[in-house]
Amino acid sequence: MESKKLTKKLIDSLQPQASDLIVWDTEIRGFGLKIAPSGRKTFVLKYRNKFGRQRKPTIGTFGAVTVDQARTIAIDWTNQVAKGMDPSAEKQAQRSQLTLNQFATLYFGSAKKRESTLAMERSYYGTHVEPSLGKLSVGDITQKDVQAWINTRSKTPGAANRTISMLSAMFNDAERQLHRPANSNPCRRIKKFPSTPKQRYLSREEMKRLEAVLDEIDQNKSMDPCIAPAIRFALLTGARKSEFLTMKWEYVDIKSRVVRLPDSKTGPRNLYLSERAIEVLDQMPRQQNNPYVFPGKKLNDHFHNLKKPFKIVLERAGIKDFRIHDLRHTHATWGVHAGLSTHVIAKTLGHTQSRTAERYAHVDDEPALAAAESIGREMYGPTSK
Repeated sequence: MESKKLTKKLIDSLQPQASDLIVWDTEIRGFGLKIAPSGRKTFVLKYRNKFGRQRKPTIGTFGAVTVDQARTIAIDWTNQVAKGMDPSAEKQAQRSQLTLNQFATLYFGSAKKRESTLAMERSYYGTHVEPSLGKLSVGDITQKDVQAWINTRSKTPGAANRTISMLSAMFNDAERQLHRPANSNPCRRIKKFPSTPKQRYLSREEMKRLEAVLDEIDQNKSMDPCIAPAIRFALLTGARKSEFLTMKWEYVDIKSRVVRLPDSKTGPRNLYLSERAIEVLDQMPRQQNNPYVFPGKKLNDHFHNLKKPFKIVLERAGIKDFRIHDLRHTHATWGVHAGLSTHVIAKTLGHTQSRTAERYAHVDDEPALAAAESIGREMYGPTSK
């Protein structure tokens, strides 16, 4: 153990040892930084309460908490100790009073995520977590509690895995907010269910049956006028549901054959339009008081509930085990059928993150437009133009 004034420059220079190393601050008695062998650096305050018991609660993790913030908390706790209070006990009391449901309300209210992501996570929480863990104290939930919860989710492994990831992020935030001890995330060692990505796409025969049903819907006007065009547009562009349903006319540039989305799952990105995709857009009437390509029934709103009518369309076409997202898979697979490279297909799908971004960043718009046209022709044949 050694004593130095704790500064960011000093902390950045400290290296982990074979065992815990604590550097005590020279300005505030008991204020220190613990460096674990793993490299994790946490601020602590050592003191004795009015009963003479030594306490050493964690203030926060360096990175999540700055030196100045930790120093301010240390001063506040030192003043509390001088008045006979016990900050460590207060922390424990606060943790025991805050339920996971209460913390979830705070978490979702302040999380900086896309609204569609938050809506999905709220749904996961309300459906899968709240009934089982919601009333427990956020500071007292253990790995055993989480393991017992996931053991009941074997029938919905995909949802369970996504929920565990969401819960882990929540507990990490609870640590940063000092509602849990540092490095105590109960999801950290939970083993997820094995998963194999679904590779479902429409065969040529299924494409014919689907198109026959969509033509019938167009002719008989038996469903909302957005249904058939939305499904065709998804097939022809590889767009995600959240992208094509919220698409506005101002994003569409027919001359350049591109839809410029200002926001998507991967940030701003383009949808490339084949002649077939342009024909779909040409069939969509523009509503004076609605900016959306696929308008909803309410004023200034987009179409929302595609899941139920999509299921009806699939039943009429005799297509089983197929999701809306598989329209995107179908677009990519038919690109492979057309002989396109995975680099170009990735460009049309808007893959822009991590290694995918590095591999495909050089592909410009011209090959992507040509790819969109090739996929459209492979699916439907040449246009009538």
